[in-house]
Amino acid sequence: MKFPDHLRLGWLPLSGTAREAQVHDLVMRKRRIYSLIGTAKLNALDPETHPHHVLAHIADHPINRGDQLLPWNMANQLRF
Repeated sequence: MKFPDHLRLGWLPLSGTAREAQVHDLVMRKRRIYSLIGTAKLNALDPETHPHHVLAHIADHPINRGDQLLPWNMANQLRF
């Protein structure tokens, strides 16, 4: 019996547990993304602008002021 390429090459784990772990990771990643988008929208921010702004400024931002980069604290700066 010949296995399909995606099984032989390891793209899809044969074990149910490993496959479930991959699916769980994917679902959690999507959940986090939707959470970030939803939080930005609830704070009247553009869902694309906020993450870009945070990533552009986080390296130079003081570590003890990380809360200033949260969407509800940036709502006045990054409105739609």
